[in-house]
Amino acid sequence: MPEPQVKAMHKAGRVDWDVAYIVVQNYPAMHEAGMFVPVDYTLWDQESLEGTPQHARLNDAIVVFQTAGVLAYDARVFPNGGPQNWVDFWDVKKFPGARGLEALLGKHTIPLALLATGLAHHGIWPLTDEKLDRAFDKLNQIKPYVSKWWSAGGEPPQLLINGEYAMTSVFDGRVTAAIRKGAPIKFAWEGAWLTYSYAAILKGGPNTVNGQKLFAFLNRAQIAAGFTQGTGYPGLTRISSSIFRLSGCRC
Repeated sequence: MPEPQVKAMHKAGRVDWDVAYIVVQNYPAMHEAGMFVPVDYTLWDQESLEGTPQHARLNDAIVVFQTAGVLAYDARVFPNGGPQNWVDFWDVKKFPGARGLEALLGKHTIPLALLATGLAHHGIWPLTDEKLDRAFDKLNQIKPYVSKWWSAGGEPPQLLINGEYAMTSVFDGRVTAAIRKGAPIKFAWEGAWLTYSYAAILKGGPNTVNGQKLFAFLNRAQIAAGFTQGTGYPGLTRISSSIFRLSGCRC
């Protein structure tokens, strides 16, 4: 995550970067601190503006891509069909094998545990003390079967391929890319979480003008669609998101 470097450069008054990707939870404080410059949407072509939802075009940041967390499993371990939701993931008798879960962000893993308890999607937020207790009790149940709590996006697909996981939570783009390369992995969308990554132009950067041009270029419909096809992550335009849904459904 680049946020510590961005904050350090801003504090020192010497900004060496022009653009940075910012995770959603870190954006508000950095925005309030005045670390970013307003995005010049006059440089965007009309198709890009019309195809980009308003919520993805902030004053001083843009949604650069969307990420989902899904349940993936080793098709060699479950040739007749593997777990399809987080209740299945917690069912170690019906679906035996080593598990993987994310260690970094509780906002990703805790909702999965709540879904495994049978809580409906719309009942997860806002979190309460009672819900947190319920989630941690559920995590304690699965803890003995988690062979590794992963902390980098590339770990889960590789550990599935290596046979170290039978199933795991994983970023959708990572698992889609692995499947396209022939990995024996399948995944389920049910219970997936969705989040965004922002891109911002840094105040005081050496080439903010070119940063503005880069944003306008990245969000041209065909460029955004190419990014989605290449990475498996949908960009902010409706065209790239549609292409991702089509490609994802084939996996």
